[in-house]
Amino acid sequence: MAGANRNDLKMAEATLENRPIRPRRGTSRHMCLDPRYDCSESRDILEAHDFVAQVRARGEGQKQMERNSMR
Repeated sequence: MAGANRNDLKMAEATLENRPIRPRRGTSRHMCLDPRYDCSESRDILEAHDFVAQVRARGEGQKQMERNSMR
């Protein structure tokens, strides 16, 4: 457990290590995250726990909103 103002990334590894249900070996596990996790540290943590990172790149959401507003 951590304080409310603590960066979520600092608790990511502990959370993944202590999850109560673990999928069977050999199954594909994906983790969808928002742009604040678009860094090598978060990708390394996910890779170490056999997750496929699906992280939206920084600024990608803004670009998509701009494209949608042009329609």
